Amino acid sequence: MSLMKKSAQKARAQACCLLPTYSADTFGVCSALFELGGMVVIHDPSGCNSTYTTHDEPRWYDTDSLIFISAMNEYDAILGRDDRLLQNLIETVRAERPRFLCLIPSQIAYLIATDLQAIARAVERTTGVPSFTLPTNSMHDAERGIYLALEEIARRIPPSSARTGGSRLRVNVLGATPLDFPLAGTRQSLADFFVQADATLQSCWAMDCTYEELCTAAAADVSLVVSYGGLGAARVLQERFGIPYVIGAPIGPLKAPLADALHEVAHHAARRASSRRSDSDTPTRLSMITTITTPPNVQQILNTKKYPADKSASSEKEYIWPQALLPLMHAEGSAPNAPATCIIGESIFAASLAAALQAADGRNARLIVPTAHAPQLLPPGTITCPSETALIAMLADTAVLLADPLYQALCPPDLPFLPLPHTACSGRLYEAQQRNLLDDAAFSALLKELRYKAPLQNYGKESP
Repeated sequence: MSLMKKSAQKARAQACCLLPTYSADTFGVCSALFELGGMVVIHDPSGCNSTYTTHDEPRWYDTDSLIFISAMNEYDAILGRDDRLLQNLIETVRAERPRFLCLIPSQIAYLIATDLQAIARAVERTTGVPSFTLPTNSMHDAERGIYLALEEIARRIPPSSARTGGSRLRVNVLGATPLDFPLAGTRQSLADFFVQADATLQSCWAMDCTYEELCTAAAADVSLVVSYGGLGAARVLQERFGIPYVIGAPIGPLKAPLADALHEVAHHAARRASSRRSDSDTPTRLSMITTITTPPNVQQILNTKKYPADKSASSEKEYIWPQALLPLMHAEGSAPNAPATCIIGESIFAASLAAALQAADGRNARLIVPTAHAPQLLPPGTITCPSETALIAMLADTAVLLADPLYQALCPPDLPFLPLPHTACSGRLYEAQQRNLLDDAAFSALLKELRYKAPLQNYGKESP
């Protein structure tokens, strides 16, 4: 095969003719910080701001937020006019007095290596407003931006709210943004879940919330990570305040095991902290790694023994503090090549939905994750970031697809399709059709529709 032919094939594999790109990491930062009273400036030519506000931000017309574009021009890019950017930032920060300034680069600022960290330091020194930058470049998807933004906020919140004994478990929800969850109803569904779980919502990162609410996160007993975007914040809260975390979205039958895991993990962490305080001879770092393990009940509930430890962990404490992974599907439950239910979406939400469908219906699902993710949290057989060409071939051997409506363009005409609008994929095009699957009625309706369009007895090894 000639080199030119190989290059053409590679280009076709990387190109998308029918699907859009997912919302960019810069927009993920904007979405995560939207309600927190700060000022976000994308260092980019005019245009990116309107793309975000028009397509990806359902709160834009109803909620005030300081989201700006620097309007970089050709002379700025060629001559490096950082002085103009710095002066504009100082004037705007003095006029608006935001809680903080977040300065983020898109492709051009990234490619010309603009030193936004130095500019942020200069703004903070001149105005007294906390300022920082994040390593975005608009060439990654929104999940990475959400991850970076919430992780930075977790580093900055004060440790002022000490935990005290109480009858109800206090839970931080991490990674809830309108890019992954419907704006209408999500927070209420989370609050209802915690009432059923004999818990209370301490803080919601970062939808229907305030910065003051996030500053109380140190008082929580445990965190619940509902999307990959919240994983970085969970690790920082664990490192700074010893708050353990559980991973999973509370969907349908998944609610009970997640509630049990939250209580079990929080109880184990409290006993661990009490033991550490009472034993002054015990070293803080890990001579104890062989004796402190995840509680047996959590392992039994969530089958964590089947999945490897988090090799991307930056802290040894990841292996000390108990953390519960998703109750993911058994890999042996279906034949590898059998037609399957297929779910395309954000990694933790898609895996949670798959687990809920298996618990409710005995239905095994194959996951396709096109966004940023932690590989160690995915069940066996998950396909990540496939090309459009590969997706078309995969969907030809699928029994039913649950995905954003834009994916229907890749499907065979006779493939049963259930739309799951995902703002990070299709923006606000299908906002009216969004399903709040954290609500029991919405999950039951989805299950009923799924059973009607793709009965289990119609395909392969999934029959009960």
